[in-house]
Amino acid sequence: MAPTEPTSSTNRLKSYSVMKLTHDGSNWITWKSQMLTTLAPSHGFMHHIEGTAQVPPAIPIFPTGHALTEAEEEWLETAKKCHDEYDQ
Repeated sequence: MAPTEPTSSTNRLKSYSVMKLTHDGSNWITWKSQMLTTLAPSHGFMHHIEGTAQVPPAIPIFPTGHALTEAEEEWLETAKKCHDEYDQ
């Protein structure tokens, strides 16, 4: 396949075709436009692309054998959920 031939990816039964970025970057503007139009809005990446995504606070670490209180368990679950959402 030549570097500028489109490649397809499937997500949720939709098919997208985006031209490959050439090694010399000569098609950068076209490629960037296609990527922003196709992937960012449909996959929720715009806050990462624009640099506005805020890194969530660190996941709390507890000593081995520490019995978690109910409040600590909720804190841990909330932190994990925030990190999962950030990573997606």
